[in-house]
Amino acid sequence: DMYPLRELVGVDRRFEKSINLQLDLNDLNKVNGYIPTQSSVAILKEYLNNILEDKEKASILIGPYGKGKSHLLLVLLAILNMDKASLKTIIKKISFVDEAAGEVISNICKQKLRFLPVVISASDDDLNQAFLLGLHEALKQFGIKDITINSFYTEALRVLEGWEKDFPDTYSKFEE
Repeated sequence: DMYPLRELVGVDRRFEKSINLQLDLNDLNKVNGYIPTQSSVAILKEYLNNILEDKEKASILIGPYGKGKSHLLLVLLAILNMDKASLKTIIKKISFVDEAAGEVISNICKQKLRFLPVVISASDDDLNQAFLLGLHEALKQFGIKDITINSFYTEALRVLEGWEKDFPDTYSKFEE
């Protein structure tokens, strides 16, 4: 008897969708679904050591589509802003591949280092505006409401309020 291939082989549904850093941030199912490799854990460990050693170091992560770049960054962001208890599964997986990397993660968790992940979307607009939007979204997502971010819009409002107060004639002409 011949069985159709689709009855013998299946695809794990976790691997059908790509990672979106903005939408998947702090999604424990996506974080725990990560499959660490020696090369990806080496990159992760380097990033985490740079944070622990307070090194200011920019880098570019390049690889083909589907290689796991966004998933790796999702795990990095989870390590930097979630508690150790939530990360137990992924820490165990990473430690299995590289015990030293697991220890680095534990050190970050022990120091209770927390960071605000700001995801900037690629756009044709001004990079400053994209950064401000990403910062605003990050603050909103993490429930931080008492910080005001100056933007071109808020600065324009401030100037107009100054005109209204200090130059009423100019302001009334502007209103017209």
